[in-house]
Amino acid sequence: MIDWEQARRRLARSERGLEQALVADAQRVKRVWRERAARLARPPAEALSAVRPFLAFRLREETYALPLEELGEVIPNPACTPVPGAPAALAGVLNLRGQIRPVWDLARLLQLPEGESGDWVLLLRRPELGLRVGRAEQILHLRPEEFRVPLNAPPWVVGVSADALAWLDVQPLLQTAAPASSQERKES
Repeated sequence: MIDWEQARRRLARSERGLEQALVADAQRVKRVWRERAARLARPPAEALSAVRPFLAFRLREETYALPLEELGEVIPNPACTPVPGAPAALAGVLNLRGQIRPVWDLARLLQLPEGESGDWVLLLRRPELGLRVGRAEQILHLRPEEFRVPLNAPPWVVGVSADALAWLDVQPLLQTAAPASSQERKES
């Protein structure tokens, strides 16, 4: 048997609740806007995983990039101490808070034509060394798929973007430079 009186009371309660929900309560409106703003401010999870931060830097006439997670520090105009008898690509050593770090001239490692030497040093996390470059320019957030591998690219070029930004992989570059450095020492 249906209790019609109870059904009417429940319907009246539901109507009152609906009317209250539709009334603009200032605090409730603020809370809803805050929640919505926080939700919209978060990038989608797939965008977070695809975008990587890179440090763009100049070297002579070219612009290069290294993933930010590979860098420990960027030092403008450091005082490097030359090392007698060292390979030509070794710019010198740097005393960094009591630790001696080798600093390699990236232009010489890349065998770029002679020109103005770099003014900035990018300190890598692994291996713990510095790379002398022209100057650090900016941090860019890029997707790896924005880079294309050019034909006959050396192993240290991961890819080149549409605006001619070359993504460097320093490990193969240093491995290639190491035999050349030991060969230079043998010849002298």
